Amino acid sequence: MKVLLSVYGLRIIQSKNEQVLSKFGGNVDLFKLFKGFYNEIHKNVKHKKGYSHQKLTLTCHKSRSKPFVYKERYAYGYFIAGRNGDNYKVKNYTSGATNKVKIIRPEDTTLRDAFFYLSVPANKKRGYLVLQVPPGKGIKMLVENFLNDYLKSKGLQAFRVQLTGMINEKVFHRMINKGVLKEMTFTKHGIPNSMDDLKNNDDKALLSSGTVKTIYQNDNLGDLFKKFALDLFKQKGKRQEGDQRTIIEFGHIKAEEVSVKVDVGGKKKTFQIQNFDQTLPDIDVTHEVLNQKKQIDIDKMVYQAEQLIDEVKLNVDKNDL
Repeated sequence: MKVLLSVYGLRIIQSKNEQVLSKFGGNVDLFKLFKGFYNEIHKNVKHKKGYSHQKLTLTCHKSRSKPFVYKERYAYGYFIAGRNGDNYKVKNYTSGATNKVKIIRPEDTTLRDAFFYLSVPANKKRGYLVLQVPPGKGIKMLVENFLNDYLKSKGLQAFRVQLTGMINEKVFHRMINKGVLKEMTFTKHGIPNSMDDLKNNDDKALLSSGTVKTIYQNDNLGDLFKKFALDLFKQKGKRQEGDQRTIIEFGHIKAEEVSVKVDVGGKKKTFQIQNFDQTLPDIDVTHEVLNQKKQIDIDKMVYQAEQLIDEVKLNVDKNDL
């Protein structure tokens, strides 16, 4: 089991203007509005058309506790994200039976739980939403779309919710400097047509489609790799004359992309250095949130969400805090 959390900045936009979250559109409070949305999707499961005629679904678990804390203006719980028509085959290998095969039909929907943590400070223009990434599917766009549908249903169509990823270059530098570099991957696009070309590492050789990856892994790759990653980040984007590709050299290795995996206090994050905008917003918190029975502890999830928000707040304009 892998538990991934993504932290997003939350805004309310009207005609490109950012609104105060606790009093927009005639003194509407987004925190209270979100509670209405939470109750609505629990009672009435929401559906949207997705790609290839799929139907995307969003609902939530109704918590027995009180997930909305008004004094500190945060809430947490579990969304349920679904998608119909997934072509899964489920087979029981434990019993050894080979005839117990179940195919998910197009009219059936596969569901995944997704933890959320919402923080909406009073009299500010920025809030935060931490989302667990369900295995096999994203959830950010689903939540954003249904939240905006809910605003329209309340006559607030002039406003829209905007969720933006908070993993930026400052987070990269801080995690590299504070953490342990566990892995560095060099990726070169294209495969030599012959073994001789591969052995000669001849850039002039005609390359076929595919990728070649060289991976360095260790419990701690040390300062040499850290320095290379930081230096490469500073000069990323430089291209050789007459070449549309960026060539990265590390010893005898030539590549077009480098990714690094960093561990900071049990939290793991993989960054794309050359194409930083392709870096995913999720952080692996698996080892920090599982109990002794290897089950997710919701109190630990809440703590990790708060830690992630505190971390990204270091990069936010002080006027927003």
